[in-house]
Amino acid sequence: MQGHQGQVVIRLPAEILPACVTLRHVDPELTPAGFSSSAPGEFAVFGLDVDSEEEVPLGSFSFNVRKAPLQTFLLENNHSRAF
Repeated sequence: MQGHQGQVVIRLPAEILPACVTLRHVDPELTPAGFSSSAPGEFAVFGLDVDSEEEVPLGSFSFNVRKAPLQTFLLENNHSRAF
């Protein structure tokens, strides 16, 4: 993605009851420059209600590039329905 903001939509073949989201970015040690300037920072996760097509907020998170390149975030808004 170019710029400082972007949006990704992931459509799954079946409904799920999400509990967490895992995000992976390239390990900074594997980049030619030795750092990851393109790593995501702040991001939000939404579920899509299939009946109303309403976006339901499931949480806002911060990816810390100084931590592991694979990070898992527990969804903040615990919903008892599938998306």
